[in-house]
Amino acid sequence: MIRATSFFRINPSRRLSIPQISKSTKMDDTKPIDDQTRDELIATVGRLQQKCTALKAESSKYEAMAQKFLRASSAKKRKLKIFDPETTHQRRIALKVSYFGWDYDGLQDNAGLSDSIEKILFLALRHTKLLVADPDDLTYSKCGRTDKGVSAFSQVFCMKLRSRIHVKDENSLNEQGNGSVNPSDDITNHMTVDTTDNDVAPINADSTLTEFDYCQVLNRVLPREIRVLAWSYVNDPEFSARHNCVGRIYKYFFPRGTLDISAMNVAAKKLTGTHDFRNFCKINVRERLVYVRELRDLRIDPYITQGSGDDGEYQMCVATITGTGFLYHQVRYMMSILFLIGQGLETDDIIDDMLDVEKTPRRPQYGLTAEYPLALYDCKFDTLEWNLSAEAQIRIQEDLQKIWLSLAVKTSIARSMMTKFSDDMKLRTDDSEGHKDADGNISRFLMFEKWSRKQYRKILTRQTANSLEEKISHLENKRKRKHESAEETSE
Repeated sequence: MIRATSFFRINPSRRLSIPQISKSTKMDDTKPIDDQTRDELIATVGRLQQKCTALKAESSKYEAMAQKFLRASSAKKRKLKIFDPETTHQRRIALKVSYFGWDYDGLQDNAGLSDSIEKILFLALRHTKLLVADPDDLTYSKCGRTDKGVSAFSQVFCMKLRSRIHVKDENSLNEQGNGSVNPSDDITNHMTVDTTDNDVAPINADSTLTEFDYCQVLNRVLPREIRVLAWSYVNDPEFSARHNCVGRIYKYFFPRGTLDISAMNVAAKKLTGTHDFRNFCKINVRERLVYVRELRDLRIDPYITQGSGDDGEYQMCVATITGTGFLYHQVRYMMSILFLIGQGLETDDIIDDMLDVEKTPRRPQYGLTAEYPLALYDCKFDTLEWNLSAEAQIRIQEDLQKIWLSLAVKTSIARSMMTKFSDDMKLRTDDSEGHKDADGNISRFLMFEKWSRKQYRKILTRQTANSLEEKISHLENKRKRKHESAEETSE
């Protein structure tokens, strides 16, 4: 009889061919391994191997079931995590937001628009569970409404959001009169901190408060083109981001081309002051009947950045427009007239004629400038004090640097391509004969008018729209006919 120990000692590297164990093979589990024959030992090994395979399959099945149960349990917990507005503390928060509006459908979320700034911002607020208020109790307001393609350096929204700070005495804070809570203020006697909401990151640890870091939380889920720059408490129950704004600044960027910037600045001074701007906007009598606005300043300067200088016709310029409020398309209509003056097609006298609504009661038809060079630069408030954590500041700077890098490289490539094409065309002709440079007035591409200097028609000689009074009368007659029709139907 061959012992098991001697078998493995003699054949250490031999690979056993284990036969299929039939049901007729008798297994004696009580017989020691040392006493088993070769055939019995081989049968025992085969049986143990089959048991191991079966146990492994059984283990895999239970492990898969356990993983499935854990996933279902986690999903169930997430699904049941609902914030009750009745138990969640909320207060009014102002958010300062910047966005590149070139690829979006404007600020306001109107029906049929899928990519409005407002819609994306509200999706982010709901996704982060910062917005839990009922829509009717949101007390929502925004500083201004930018059109499709228009950007904003500083847009302000105000709404009711979740907060960790529980104000025990709102009246004591309102008496401070600053409309916000600065982390450096000693106001902890009026507040308690809710530490149960740990799903949203707090602001810097060196702050005396432990408030949500609204900027950091929202910027994690927002597209890179939309950034929340700062936030502020709003304690005035009557505060409105639109009506409490004490000043708005717009900027319009454009290349100098062959424009006469001095003539444009002379004309721009005539636009400053308080005027009726009905001939410099789109009239909508359903929403507005008064078109008087105060324009505090309008000037055009070269836009010089570090390392840049006079770049000829490609030198960028910027028009800075400051006022308390603006009408629909007002900035773009004013820039259209200034461009025409800068090209020598109109004189600055047209400004006087169009501001005189008795002399020019109907707006002549003329085109708008493009929307993408326009940006809402700043919105000023006397009662808001802005907060921004160091972590959020670094993240915002990095995001803006990434966007700048992409656009700067693409701009350099496009400029280099234009230069090379022009040089190649000169080399293909002898002494530049037959070579003709394009019109240097590249700013004309920002105008929505197709004209040439020979065919240009003066603004005041063009066809006009209905006057404001005519539009009001037409609307009243339409409403009157609708009312009479409704009365006849009811009878």
